[in-house]
Amino acid sequence: MANDLGELFLPLEGLIDVAAERSRLTKERDKARAEVAKVQEKLGNPNFTQKVPPAVLEEHRRRLTEWEGS
Repeated sequence: MANDLGELFLPLEGLIDVAAERSRLTKERDKARAEVAKVQEKLGNPNFTQKVPPAVLEEHRRRLTEWEGS
């Protein structure tokens, strides 16, 4: 990190298990991708969009926006 005063270095060696963190982030990414695909499939299905209450439809659209922004 750099600012007008200089750069700040934060040594993380030994504090973070890189392999575990990579695994956690991969699982999180995969979960988000699966959620996006599931909601896109529902919203792309006319039977779903025509039959659910407007509040449910809006909730799915909101979730899709959130997951795509993450």
